[in-house]
Amino acid sequence: MGALEPAEDVARIAALADRLNGRAGLRVDINARWDRFTANVHLPALVEAGIELIEQPTPTEQVEVLAELNRSLPVQFMADESVQSPHDALEVARRDAAGVIAVKTTKLGGLTRGKEVVTVARAAGIACHAATSLEGPIGTVASLHPACAEPGFNYGSELFGPLLLAETYVTEPIRYEEGRVHLPEGPGLGVEPDHDAVERFTRR
Repeated sequence: MGALEPAEDVARIAALADRLNGRAGLRVDINARWDRFTANVHLPALVEAGIELIEQPTPTEQVEVLAELNRSLPVQFMADESVQSPHDALEVARRDAAGVIAVKTTKLGGLTRGKEVVTVARAAGIACHAATSLEGPIGTVASLHPACAEPGFNYGSELFGPLLLAETYVTEPIRYEEGRVHLPEGPGLGVEPDHDAVERFTRR
């Protein structure tokens, strides 16, 4: 969400929720596009439509606004852009700004920083979601390892970046089956670059 006029966007999602009619949960990401006023006007309609989680409705730095919304509406909020460091996670926890944090390896600057965010969140009782910046197979599997190993990742994942690619550049694609992504079992990250494909895709 966030690209259309708010009323149009909400009507579109509410219609989708009505068509799903309880057959699947529906979560939305507003991508930090709404200000406080817009969020207060339009989020109640999303809650009424049965949306189960709302991700980052308001701008990155406005943690206090996210906290206000989290206190006032009976729905889970997920902080994404607002958490770009372990300290940001601590601030979200202190302000009770979200029940879930989106942990993105690339956004946070690597696996160690991601693990630190999960540690802070777990200590505060905040769930963690293994989120994606739409990485390819190597970046995706790097995020998949901590998501499988760290109990603090307890709100699912969206590590689907490779599914958007027409071709791959690893010898064995990551396996997706029945709504799950499977951790490769090979050495290291568990995937091997396909050097012929890498050469083919290289721009000079």
